[in-house]
Amino acid sequence: MNTRRRKYVAAILTFIFVFGIFTLSALAEYRRAVAAQERQLTTEVTVLKTHIDSVINRSIRNTLGIISYVQVRPDLTQEELEAYSVQLIPKDDVVTRHFALIEDTTITMAYPLKENASAIGVDLAQLDAQREDILRVKEKGESILIGPVDLVQGGRALINRSPIYLNPGTDQQTYFGQLALVIRYDPFMKESGIVDFARTHLVKIEQLGPTQEVVSVLYTNTEAFGDDSIESVIEIPNGKWLITVEYPDGFTGVSNLFYLLLVMGLAFGVLAAAFTFNLLRSNADLNAIVEERTHKMKEANDQLALSLEELQATQDQMIMREKLAALGELVASVAHEINTPLGICVTIGSYIQQQITELEKKFSTNSLKRSDLNKGFDEMKESLSVLVNNLNRSSELVSSFKQVATDQHLNEIRSINVGRYLEDVLNSVRPKFKGTSHTLELHVAPNLWVTTAPGALSQIVTNLVVNSLLHGFNKMEDGRVEIYVKKVEKELILDYYDNGSGIPEDNRDKIFTPFFTTRKHSGSTGLGMHIVYNIVVHSLKGTIELKDKEAQGVHFHFVLPAYLHTDE
Repeated sequence: MNTRRRKYVAAILTFIFVFGIFTLSALAEYRRAVAAQERQLTTEVTVLKTHIDSVINRSIRNTLGIISYVQVRPDLTQEELEAYSVQLIPKDDVVTRHFALIEDTTITMAYPLKENASAIGVDLAQLDAQREDILRVKEKGESILIGPVDLVQGGRALINRSPIYLNPGTDQQTYFGQLALVIRYDPFMKESGIVDFARTHLVKIEQLGPTQEVVSVLYTNTEAFGDDSIESVIEIPNGKWLITVEYPDGFTGVSNLFYLLLVMGLAFGVLAAAFTFNLLRSNADLNAIVEERTHKMKEANDQLALSLEELQATQDQMIMREKLAALGELVASVAHEINTPLGICVTIGSYIQQQITELEKKFSTNSLKRSDLNKGFDEMKESLSVLVNNLNRSSELVSSFKQVATDQHLNEIRSINVGRYLEDVLNSVRPKFKGTSHTLELHVAPNLWVTTAPGALSQIVTNLVVNSLLHGFNKMEDGRVEIYVKKVEKELILDYYDNGSGIPEDNRDKIFTPFFTTRKHSGSTGLGMHIVYNIVVHSLKGTIELKDKEAQGVHFHFVLPAYLHTDE
């Protein structure tokens, strides 16, 4: 190879090297932009899920009130039902269409009666379209939300069916019938934000059956999704919906910084190639060319360092958002769980108020009988018992959530009773297990105290339990989580077990790697176990180990340095 050809080859190789570095940086920027758009879409879906859950809860809360009223007054009349319903259901409620009271399988009452008089006396078990759902509620005792269905009166609707038991929770519990709540389809789609959301997104909402199969399509504005769609399951009251969403143009990772890096790579590549060529062409100018080339390369390295710093900052922001998202999920789950007992309390309070009003009315007209007074006292005592039980339940939920939520927000160091604190943490995540057969078990000495950062301990346990629920138990119905805690000298030893699907051998070395996930298209960011690793190793100065797979499930072993003492 002659000297001239060597100069050109050296210049070309220099150009490829420099341009390749900037191209890699541009690709990193492309991936960052795509990840940011995916996080934004996930956040938007979370907001939509919150709106949907809020509207459904608001509608079904009225059903809980009617059910409680029927349990207290099983012999109520149509007139009494209408009088109570007028007080309970807001006049401006555009979502609720009507509801029907079903004794066994036959409609006996409805509200409003004027629009549904023709349905009174209809045995729904004799109708092919409704027999399966009616008997499912009766035989299995579970509430279901189905739809959309075409109504005989016209229009489409969602129907919530809930069983009614007299003397619930006692040996005298008996099946009374059902309450069917009809939710207007179009107003619901508008009130929940689905209509507005679909103007800027491709979206499909499907109803899932007991075994996670798709049983019906509630809404869609597209026939197919691309590779950039995400899926998310919303656990609405009495059912599960699968939401699939995509931006109309997918994820576009091309940003101004992407183009800037390519242009800079081209420019610096040409400069570096020219410098190399000139260097080989003229030995006399060697020192000047080397100095200039060094200066240019330093600028390129500075730019690369800046890009790396930006990527690191982006990763730190994603970790913080993941922590805040976990706290948001915790808030949503506890709020959803508290909603039911508070709704019952509101209903019982209204019923007691009505009873007092009736007794006052009879007293003022001198028509009050001893039997009326005794009956009123008995019904109010029974109602107050239900009211107190539900208030106590709400108080326990709030108490457990208050300390756990505060600790997740602060890095305060304080002494805690490990057993009581971890029980509060598990109570705060138990709403996520509602409607499943999964169990949570905690094994720890009652007098074990430790001085540590409770928020860090809470995040470790919460992320592990949520990971088990999403990844380990997603294809099983009897999942079990067991947590064992003990002290050895001045170290806190925590062993976490679940009997889920376990971690494939090929993935075991990657679970603590940031952004590694097997459920990317289901909204998972791949930061959960990375956050746990950072908390244990960097914040608490401890160790975490994924034990060798001996049977089904996983086993994490933690050693956390701490100051331990026992309560004398």
